[in-house]
Amino acid sequence: MKTKYIIITTILILTCAIVACDDYLEVPVNGTASTEGFYKTDADVNSALVSAYDILTWNNNNWGWCAPVFVKTLPTDEGTCGGANAGDQPDYNAIDKYSYDSGNIKIEGLWSLAYFGINRCNQLINNVTVDTDFKRQAVAEAKALRAYNYLEIAAFFGGGPLLLEEPEPDDYDRPRAELSEIYAQIESDLTEAIPDLTAKSEQSDADRFRMSKGTAQTLLGKSKLYQAKYSEALTEFNKVIDSGEYQLAEDYASIFTRAGEFGPGSMFEAVFTSEVGYNWGTNPWDTGN
Repeated sequence: MKTKYIIITTILILTCAIVACDDYLEVPVNGTASTEGFYKTDADVNSALVSAYDILTWNNNNWGWCAPVFVKTLPTDEGTCGGANAGDQPDYNAIDKYSYDSGNIKIEGLWSLAYFGINRCNQLINNVTVDTDFKRQAVAEAKALRAYNYLEIAAFFGGGPLLLEEPEPDDYDRPRAELSEIYAQIESDLTEAIPDLTAKSEQSDADRFRMSKGTAQTLLGKSKLYQAKYSEALTEFNKVIDSGEYQLAEDYASIFTRAGEFGPGSMFEAVFTSEVGYNWGTNPWDTGN
């Protein structure tokens, strides 16, 4: 009987010890917010939205200083790849000479940055309960920004996986959607967003980076244009022209200067910064201009 008592007591002690260890190991992570506890206030939602815009200026070192604007410009007559020699940024040289292949890390970067942006937009769209005017506008901006990123995927890659939620870690391997599905989602997002977006003239100086109604209408027109829906594209573009919100700059060269930032013809523009630049080998998520 005494032996049985000792065994039962030992089991109870070990059980308590295991429970105590579990409690000890479950330590709250300071400095982070759970999804369930975030997206509650306008400030929370604005932080999430700005993080989605931020990706537009990433020069990601994971892909060897990948600037999407270079990737998109070099195949055109607007730019020529230079440098010390052909070995200076060979992937950019390959794009410039139309000799790139599937291993080109700059093109991989363009793809990856678009999906980084899509993921951040998805998180906001799927987790925000619209109970204030700002949240309604923020969701509209996120939908328009998601459409912008999917338009990049459609135009440069002929389509890709269609993600409208945050996939689980074991669900990352998604098949490519039909290009028609991508365009349908782009048009759905923009059509839903446009009524809740502000006109360019209604934006404060601090908010000029945001998606405006005219920006979303222009993207919708481009989506129609890329699908050869010319009459529908013209309808959308005429809405932008007739709005009177945009004019051609008197001096074309001024468009490319700091003084010409957010000029009269600016449709969608990332903010110039002199505070943060590219730091070689330090931060792989630095931004640039």
